[in-house]
Amino acid sequence: MLALQFNCPSVEALQESMSYRDFVGWQMYYNIEPFGAKRDDLRAAIIARTMANLWSKKQYKIDDFMPKFGKPKQMGWKQMKNILKGMVKK
Repeated sequence: MLALQFNCPSVEALQESMSYRDFVGWQMYYNIEPFGAKRDDLRAAIIARTMANLWSKKQYKIDDFMPKFGKPKQMGWKQMKNILKGMVKK
């Protein structure tokens, strides 16, 4: 996740460009002030809940607006082939 935050193409590239001391510093910072996609989703859910509660008689919870990701569905090779065929113009 830290590689994404620093726009590094890979974890290896981040390891080459960051000292262990800096890495530990970022870990400590993350423990105090989390960042990343999960935190962004939480912030968006807080705003959505606040707006919904202002305009609705129902009182929503933050969890009502948090994305819920299930386990990815397994596809067979035939399904993948059909999807790719649909993406390619003839």
